[in-house]
Amino acid sequence: AVVENRIGNGVATLVTARSYPGNPALFPLYRVIAREMLTASARSADVKVISSDKLRYSVYEDGKIYLLNTDYDLPIFVKIYRGAECLEYTLSPLELKIVEA
Repeated sequence: AVVENRIGNGVATLVTARSYPGNPALFPLYRVIAREMLTASARSADVKVISSDKLRYSVYEDGKIYLLNTDYDLPIFVKIYRGAECLEYTLSPLELKIVEA
């Protein structure tokens, strides 16, 4: 059984099973639960950031978005969607950029 409890603004998810929680047989179930939780939060997000896996980013409540290209050699292309607005940036290798909202 999968049990969800609301705590503050978040949700705690508990998986009950007869097997030990670290049992490899449970990994497919954990994978499905984690994937659904991530895609559900992405669908409802106010800000969507699309780029390569070399991008690290953080979105803060004051509207600032910090973008970091972790690639040592190559620039990366970033798209940020906020509602109907689409912002596009190219970050040089190891560049940190702050986007004001």
